[in-house]
Amino acid sequence: MASERDIPTPVPGDEPSARPRAPRSRRATVAVAAVTVALVLTALVALPRWRERRARGEIAQLLLLLDHGDTDGARAGALDVRAHAPSAEVEREAEQVAGAAVGLAEVLRLETHLATDLELGATRILEALLVEVARLEDHGDAGARAGRWLRDRMSAAVAQSGAPRAGRDTVAGARCLALALLAASPDEGLALHELAAACSPRLGAWAGVTAFTDPVDGARMVLVPGGTFRRGMSPDTAQQLLERYGAGMPEEALRRTRNWLALSAPAHEVRVSSFYVERCEVTNARYAGFIDANGYGEDRYWCAAGREWRDDKAEPKRAPAYWGAKGWSEPALPVVGVSWFEADAYARFAHKELPTEAQWEKAARGADFRAYPWGEEWLPGRNAGAEHWAHTLERARFPDPVAFADLAAWTPWRGVFVGWNPHAGPVYLVPADSMTEGASPCGALHLSGNVSEWCRDWFDDKWFAEAAARADDAAGPAEEFMRDGEKVYLVQKAVRGGHFDKFRMFTRADLRYWDTPGQQPVSSGFRCVLGAGPRDK
Repeated sequence: MASERDIPTPVPGDEPSARPRAPRSRRATVAVAAVTVALVLTALVALPRWRERRARGEIAQLLLLLDHGDTDGARAGALDVRAHAPSAEVEREAEQVAGAAVGLAEVLRLETHLATDLELGATRILEALLVEVARLEDHGDAGARAGRWLRDRMSAAVAQSGAPRAGRDTVAGARCLALALLAASPDEGLALHELAAACSPRLGAWAGVTAFTDPVDGARMVLVPGGTFRRGMSPDTAQQLLERYGAGMPEEALRRTRNWLALSAPAHEVRVSSFYVERCEVTNARYAGFIDANGYGEDRYWCAAGREWRDDKAEPKRAPAYWGAKGWSEPALPVVGVSWFEADAYARFAHKELPTEAQWEKAARGADFRAYPWGEEWLPGRNAGAEHWAHTLERARFPDPVAFADLAAWTPWRGVFVGWNPHAGPVYLVPADSMTEGASPCGALHLSGNVSEWCRDWFDDKWFAEAAARADDAAGPAEEFMRDGEKVYLVQKAVRGGHFDKFRMFTRADLRYWDTPGQQPVSSGFRCVLGAGPRDK
């Protein structure tokens, strides 16, 4: 019999109940691996689809935010979706929503600050826009929904206020919103981009619209990029001009010229927002549209002082001073003999504004502080000033296109205008779209010579001198304001550019002129801008 110590001690796991494990077969291992791989592949295929569905759901929610006016939330959400977009199509739709948010913000801004009446010609713009908006339905699901939303909003606005007097802000906002919706695909709906630029210079610049034809009056508009630039004239420049051109002039004449140059000093920096300026001065052909549309009979185009001037009992006004005069009324020539009131009324008719002095100078000089629209030095053939007309009409006397060496040589020639009757001729004008070599950096023509141009601002002889102390020096002065404890009343409007009888020194882009708003000189014309802001009532 075996003793107790001969019985082996059980080892854990070696009990009678434990059975030896059978080794796993190779086939089973492969099967498990295959299932695992299949699950992983399924997840990899399904994940992008899930991400795309989720992104499209987020876009749908963002469109709801737009519908409720939450532009900041919609834009921030759209940019986030775009940053993590699972596909190019989702990225494009997110960009459209982000653009729509920017556009809608502009709508709300316009509704707050530009709630003015929509006037002649705007109904057809609205109708054309509705046709264009329908094209959004071809740009994917988000585009279709945004297009329907936009169309419904516009239609409701027209139904509430009546198409002929629908608020300009409604159409303006709709146009810039439509622009924003298509910003990601500028080759599609180009006309829509241009329509939007016609109302929103900021968004037009954002979308890269550098030029377009205004659908209201047919004017070609060119973009003037916003930014800081130097305007005015330095005292050193004024002194150099007098030394260069003043030899032989009487001391009193030099004193008056020196004081006049000082009105444009000192040179200083100002900032303007992007805006569009008409490439050419307003022509007789375009102004005829204003007359034919009963522009002189519609009070809504005229400020209060303008209505009083127009309806003067002794001399009621129904056309510019030289309207119909032989030679001066050719369709392609700039309209002349217009008062500031008439220029302002036309601008309102065309849903535009007269430029501020800062805008006019930015359009003429660009950002490089040039003296003339084409560069630093005067060059023949670039503008229709005194040199052009002396050389053109009296070539035997002035064979050199420079014509006059200095002010002393120019002064006798200018004597021809003493007692001159414009009705008897000659006509000292060139077509508004001529002399393209004299274009400014933005492409605008005749910002030097041909006709002087009315500006929106009241003229104050101390305004530039005080500019350094003002944060808002890009804006012109009010008609009435306080200075050193005393009330100042302004009665003149700013005029820029010089005209057909001016010596080249006086057609520089940095010089300031002025005139009474009711005057109708044969030398004065105008051009309009989009983006000047509120106007006189």
